[in-house]
Formats: sequence, C-alpha cells, structure tokens
Amino acid sequence: MTARTDSTINYDANTIKVHVDVSNPTGTGALVARVGYSPDDTFANTTKTGALTVTKIVTGTSNTWRSFTLSTSFMDAKSTPLTGTYSGVSVNNG
Repeated sequence: MTARTDSTINYDANTIKVHVDVSNPTGTGALVARVGYSPDDTFANTTKTGALTVTKIVTGTSNTWRSFTLSTSFMDAKSTPLTGTYSGVSVNNG
C-alpha cells in the first residue's frame, strides 16, 4: 500500500481485496501477472477544499472606498496555472 502523504486528499478508508495470479506460461521465466478484484469493490478518494481570503488594506490616504485592481494567480502544487471552475469561480490559465 502506498503511504497516504498527500495532505490535499481525503483518502477512502475502504479495504479492497485483490487477487494476483502469477504464472510462467512459456516456461522461460518470463512471468505474467493477472490482477483481479470484485467490481463491487470501489473506493473514492476526494480532494480537500481550500479557502482564500482577500483583504484590502489602504495606507497613505483617507479615501478607503477608492476602486482598486486585484490580480491573483491560481497554481497547482507544481506551479502550473489552473484552468476550470472551483466552487463557482471560473479560472482560466491561472
């Protein structure tokens, strides 16, 4: 079993039995493995949701209601820009 080390994943706790049949069909030592499991045995890992909070702090003026532009970048763990919809927010190329 692989260690569950990705903190962004909710790991399913189901145990699934797997049958592995290893044979030597040609007699030459070139082994062949066949893996089987019940189609009723399933698991579903899910990603954990995150949160983003943005706060505007105004310094150097008393006009705290002035418009401003905010730029954000959304990247995955490998710094690749994300594209998709996340909790109703559309992201295109980071």
